[in-house]
Amino acid sequence: MLELGASSVGEIGGGHTLGGGGQDYLYIPHAIRERTGVELQPAQARKLKVAVLSRYIDLDAYDAAAVEAAMREVGINDRMSVEELKTLICDCVLPSIQIGLDAFTEAAQVGVRYNQPSIYHNSAPSMKRMLDITQKYPRIIAGHSNHPSFEISESLELAKQLRAEGGIIDIATIDCFFAKKLCDTTESFTAFYGAGLVDIISTDYAAGLWDSVLCALDLVVKQGKASLEYAVATATGNVVAAIPNLAPNLGILACGKTADIILVDQNDMSKVRRVIIGGKTVVKDGKLTV
Repeated sequence: MLELGASSVGEIGGGHTLGGGGQDYLYIPHAIRERTGVELQPAQARKLKVAVLSRYIDLDAYDAAAVEAAMREVGINDRMSVEELKTLICDCVLPSIQIGLDAFTEAAQVGVRYNQPSIYHNSAPSMKRMLDITQKYPRIIAGHSNHPSFEISESLELAKQLRAEGGIIDIATIDCFFAKKLCDTTESFTAFYGAGLVDIISTDYAAGLWDSVLCALDLVVKQGKASLEYAVATATGNVVAAIPNLAPNLGILACGKTADIILVDQNDMSKVRRVIIGGKTVVKDGKLTV
């Protein structure tokens, strides 16, 4: 894939394999529906998962009383026993955890071998492995470091440690601005900008409900969490610096660079007024010009 033009290695791990959002919106609701007929929302599935395994996906954290309370809250306490739910959650979440974490080390070694950056699913279950590979290997990108499995102070402290070891901090819009099914607040997102800990920004998948980068940048600038220059750099020049093959000859406005530019509304960065490709206007006021 690298020979065919892939720009990096990753993302390694994910919400489906490391007990994150993929479990909350897909696997656990599906298993509960098959077992009980009840249709759970992602937040409800997460509540059950955390009650059984904690935010860190640790079976030693199991608390039967907490699980029973969570089952009552989401309305399945009369459909199955606490032990049955424990088994169901563990069968959904645990089989892929170790495989996913082991892949972190393997991918970091591949990145070194081919001199490419590598991107990882940074979350509460993977934080220890994230720190381990960042200490040992170069060009490690900690994806969506504002992941909802973290508490805010915890995620900021981890980002500082990863940065100190040479890691690159990515944060993601996820769906915290509009849909709010997987991530229901922008607080963690804006806190990263306020702390000056954002290197690059992405969207993540978020069950297809991801929010736009420009919408997110507009918010942090308006809130005074970041200067306009800093915010724009996290979506442009910083990205190319971290992943050079992603957009060669792009990322900054300079002589000799490809003139791919967007012009946005001065009062709302999410509103794109003009798109310029290679120095030629191709979209103006929402309409194609070519």
